[in-house]
Amino acid sequence: MINLEISDNEAKIQLYVPSPQTDLTIILSENSKVIYSKKLEAISPVKAYEDSIPLNNVLSDNHYRLTLIDKNNMEIISYQPAAKEILETPDPATAPTTPEEMADCEDLFLTGQHLEQYRHATYLPEDYYLEALKRNPNDIRNNNAYGLLMHRRGRFDIAQKHFEVAVKASTKRNPNPYDSEPFYNLGLALKKQGKLTAAYAAFYKATWSSAWQNSGFYEVATIDVIKGELNSALDHINQSIVRNNNDIKARGLKTAILRHLGKTDQAIAFANETLAIDCTSFAALYELYQLGESPSETLTDLLRNNPHNYMELSSDYGMSGLYEDALAILNLYTCRISENDVYPMIKYFEAYYYELSNKPEESAKAYKEASEADTSYCFPHRLDELIVLEAGLRSNKEDAMAHYYLGNLYYDKKQYDIAMKHWHESIELRPEFPTSSRNLALAYVNKKDNTELGLLYLEKAFANDTEDARVFFELDQLYRKLCYTYEKRLSIMTKYMNLVSKRDDLFVEYLTLLNNVGNYEIAMEAINKRIFHPWEGGEGKVTAQYKRCRIELAKKAIQDSDYQTAIDYLSECKIYPHNLGEGKLPNAAENDIDYFIGLAYEKLDDSSNAMKHYQLASTGISEPTDAMFYNDQPADMMFYQGLAYKKLGEGNKSLSEFNRMFDFGEKHIHDDVKIDYFAVSLPDFLVFDDDLNLKNQIHCKYLMALGLMGRGDMETAKAYLIDCYDLTNNHQGVYFHMNLPLELIA
Repeated sequence: MINLEISDNEAKIQLYVPSPQTDLTIILSENSKVIYSKKLEAISPVKAYEDSIPLNNVLSDNHYRLTLIDKNNMEIISYQPAAKEILETPDPATAPTTPEEMADCEDLFLTGQHLEQYRHATYLPEDYYLEALKRNPNDIRNNNAYGLLMHRRGRFDIAQKHFEVAVKASTKRNPNPYDSEPFYNLGLALKKQGKLTAAYAAFYKATWSSAWQNSGFYEVATIDVIKGELNSALDHINQSIVRNNNDIKARGLKTAILRHLGKTDQAIAFANETLAIDCTSFAALYELYQLGESPSETLTDLLRNNPHNYMELSSDYGMSGLYEDALAILNLYTCRISENDVYPMIKYFEAYYYELSNKPEESAKAYKEASEADTSYCFPHRLDELIVLEAGLRSNKEDAMAHYYLGNLYYDKKQYDIAMKHWHESIELRPEFPTSSRNLALAYVNKKDNTELGLLYLEKAFANDTEDARVFFELDQLYRKLCYTYEKRLSIMTKYMNLVSKRDDLFVEYLTLLNNVGNYEIAMEAINKRIFHPWEGGEGKVTAQYKRCRIELAKKAIQDSDYQTAIDYLSECKIYPHNLGEGKLPNAAENDIDYFIGLAYEKLDDSSNAMKHYQLASTGISEPTDAMFYNDQPADMMFYQGLAYKKLGEGNKSLSEFNRMFDFGEKHIHDDVKIDYFAVSLPDFLVFDDDLNLKNQIHCKYLMALGLMGRGDMETAKAYLIDCYDLTNNHQGVYFHMNLPLELIA
């Protein structure tokens, strides 16, 4: 890596190498004339090389070129700044239209591919593929793409059907299509279902086109091994490697085949050749261990006692029919840890390979151990794990944990109905296990919109483990979604303060409830005593309650004519102490704080400070927004801008603020709200999905109410706020403005 910067009549050069290098020369040229040359005898990644070269009559940057050459005067890398010019600004990216609005199947295919590539959070690729297939059921690319999507989601049967359509369409005029990818993908789907004869034929046909010979011949070789035809397997794996000599997985299989054929010297040589290509090849090191050329520690040190590494390696062998090797690899893991610490999926794989090796007693024992293993941090996600778990259930239909793991896996693959079916089975077999109930509850609420059953299963989950702070937080979030009263939620929380204290997000809910029921001093004391830590989705939540209790205490102090105390509380709102774990944003809106400070000073007959803070309160956004993200300017701050303008004697500006709030709400209250296509995150990290349209309606009616309140129409404003509160009691702005003493805004 090299860098060149021209400034202050000198050239600053930098060089960094990723590995030790010798006999390099770095050259700086000005208009092809060498003005600096330095030979570097040795340089390493430990320290970058830097130098500064004085320049006479400095030219523009693009006249200088930095070059690095080796001992044979061959250029390794060079850099020359581009000439400064005004470039044409590219057109901004645009969001795709809905599938129904797209012009043709080409656009639908490309959009689906884009959504998959970028793993879009809110747009689903299948919507675009299925729309294309609705228009043209025989479309090759969309059948292949949708089949692959279903394959990755564990729906091998559905994938097979779409690959077969793609194969049939692509061979309509020619038995040897220009692109044999659908044949290869069909082979994958068939192999995953255990249909090896049909899979073998599909893989072999895929090798018609050179692009799929490496992958196709590899899969053909694995089936040869499964059938015990090692000489045929060797021939086919050689054909695979011819197409990609650096395919480490294929090289590992070839080494294993050579070893099992008794060709020890060839196996050793080939394994060492693989290590020269990739020194971290697990398979090459395992083969050398089996061949007596390397101690097991060389491999196990690299595997790092990580069960996932062992499963990946064992799967390469096991899914190629080398069951004894797969078991040996798993044994390298299990012999190094205690039985109580074994990762459950290791045991499921072990049981599966014993079953395929016709060792029913060992298989049954391993399946039993798998079902009894500690479930902590076990989250199956591989397709091979799906196959193994399904086999486990065929062996033992009473395995509650296999159902639980499959539920998790299918939910991850967006196969929600299948996931819920497995969780139901898990609960039926092991009702005391809390996590199946917890997962099922979330699925009922978020995927079936059934809060009644969601509540039933979530309360069941918590009853099964009343020490789980996360489940208690989620249960409270469901109570919140169901609009339980503040008093009821707070009463439940106070029974489990040991759990509340364990999580910042749960503690913030506790603070919010304290503020909502008017226990401001308790909330303030609780905040002051706790050290908070930032968390994704928690931005602005702690600080909101920190300010809320002080603002409410200040309002009460103003009503009690204790104006200096009010100013003190409000001044604290402008400074965030370190224990909050969050700094104040530069553009933080403090219109309400400044308005009430101004009001307190006005009551103290300090007109100078009153006007100063009213002036501060009057500045801010000029147009309301939907305020979806925490760093957006809150639109309700315009209400205090309007009140401040009124205090400053600028009635027209004040009325304009209130009118804009009302007009915005009236205009957007019926909007169909969607997350922006280019949003890099969701507005809030929620356990349960929000109804964005309902949220928008509340927001708009809230702004309309504040606009009416500012214009003096208190009766209608109060009615609007009550409407909002009836929809949800979780909008603090609605609640506190509904109870705002009128003398504070007169």
